[in-house]
Amino acid sequence: MADIKALKATIHDSLRNIALKDGKITDEEELLIANVISNLDQYTKLIENALKDGNITKDEREMLFDGRMKMMEDSYRSAREDLQISDDESAILQRICKLVLDLERS
Repeated sequence: MADIKALKATIHDSLRNIALKDGKITDEEELLIANVISNLDQYTKLIENALKDGNITKDEREMLFDGRMKMMEDSYRSAREDLQISDDESAILQRICKLVLDLERS
């Protein structure tokens, strides 16, 4: 994958900017962002393993799809941990959905 470190930094900065729209980043928002970056790390490892032989099999495509879904589910679960989703958390989740859709298309 092209510069994954730069991609993660861009995503991290983008999510932090969303969280900062109200002037502060709550502990819950910080945890949500950390969760996304952790899942992104796991997902990039899946991609690297799938690309080792230069061919992505049907099983590997399914594994990558499952990785993207895990990212979305874990993010939602993290945002709902306190039984409410703030406006900033909602905006972060929307950005994560867009990220997952972008990954889906690439």
